[in-house]
Amino acid sequence: MDLQQRLDDVLDRVIDPASGEPVSRLGLVERFRHQPERRRLLVFCRHVQQDHACCLLFSNIAFDATTEALKNELEREFPDLRVQLVF
Repeated sequence: MDLQQRLDDVLDRVIDPASGEPVSRLGLVERFRHQPERRRLLVFCRHVQQDHACCLLFSNIAFDATTEALKNELEREFPDLRVQLVF
């Protein structure tokens, strides 16, 4: 299986607890950059902004849980790479 397919599989496996949707459907990840010479995988993420202050706290908690789950799953899938989330 090639790198892109493995990345796509991880995005499908990680489920956002707030929406119940896989990360692949949320638009959370903009792109990946594999740096084999540095043994690193950069994950460029976007944060979805909330317009209402009351939703911001819950949104941030869910966002943190989702990005942590994503990082953990990527580290499990690619144990030889250092995974770094970039916001």
